Amino acid sequence: MEKLRKTVLSATIGILIGGTTHKFLYPDFILAIACAIVYTSGVYLLISQPKLLYDDSTNQRTAIMGGVGTGFLLFVSLVGISPTLPLQQSLRVSISLLTFGGMITMWAFGVTYESMSAENAA
Repeated sequence: MEKLRKTVLSATIGILIGGTTHKFLYPDFILAIACAIVYTSGVYLLISQPKLLYDDSTNQRTAIMGGVGTGFLLFVSLVGISPTLPLQQSLRVSISLLTFGGMITMWAFGVTYESMSAENAA
């Protein structure tokens, strides 16, 4: 039942973000589907592995790498898709939303994989 609840919650959030992207930002169906899939996957990983969000056993190196990763995510999604590109504002925001969600999801996949590898090695 717990897994079903997590799946429904993450699918709901992903569909809401995808639908909002399609309705209010840029009316492209494929972009909306991609946003929905990315955010559904990311939210599912984040709520399935609560230690991804907080962990008391972090050391200084882990904290620094987390900060660098966060800075990189923000730089790419906000500055990399800059206002000087010849795109509509709504399309630029939609692509930034997709890029940010994709990078957060890939980070969550990587941390989940690493934690599973560490558990299997122990």
